[in-house]
Amino acid sequence: MSKRKPGSIKVSEKVKSALIELRHLTENTEPGEIDIRALERVESAFDSTLSPDILAAMSCEIDQLGINLAGVASLTEEARAKGCPPDLLAIGTDESGHIYYCVDRKPEKSVVANLATFDSEDGSVQRSSFASWLKERLETLKTFMSEGEDAQRERTQSSVSDDDKATFKPELVSPVGGETSQRFAEHPKFGRGKILRQIGDGADLKYEVAFPESGTKTLLARFVTIVSS
Repeated sequence: MSKRKPGSIKVSEKVKSALIELRHLTENTEPGEIDIRALERVESAFDSTLSPDILAAMSCEIDQLGINLAGVASLTEEARAKGCPPDLLAIGTDESGHIYYCVDRKPEKSVVANLATFDSEDGSVQRSSFASWLKERLETLKTFMSEGEDAQRERTQSSVSDDDKATFKPELVSPVGGETSQRFAEHPKFGRGKILRQIGDGADLKYEVAFPESGTKTLLARFVTIVSS
């Protein structure tokens, strides 16, 4: 696995178009950032590489997609315990909890990003292009919102603006380090908490984190995403 460098995430046009429209519908105006350190921990732990299209989608943090970097480690281990093939990484789940959204652990660079759905109830794996999966999620969201409140219906009828396009600038970033008292960690189950101390290093690096609702937990670094505020 090569070392990641800060910079823009190059997104395919189909995926970029779908993400911009999803951001428009959900009124998401954040530029989209992926913490390189968190990404490298996940990729190192599973000897994997996440494709630019997948990273761009994760950077948007759109709840309706159900995928995020912080959940990859725990979801992958959970899915594998239920029979998910080892060549896949789980990046999210559907509302039922038994369908895992997965990607190839080591995708071919020349091949478009794919998404595999692993059904933990029957062990089946279905594959499609990531762009077509995003399009399906987009259409599902449009249908849901068109049947909702007035504000939601109006949103589905409005067009993507130049501002919507301009604000989407997915990037790999290397946040400035600092005292642990000024840093926070996000966990897919416990939410966001304040880092109290750092324990160990390398593959054994852990953080002691105080979560508002769940109390203090000591977690392996690869299971959390470090944020600055």
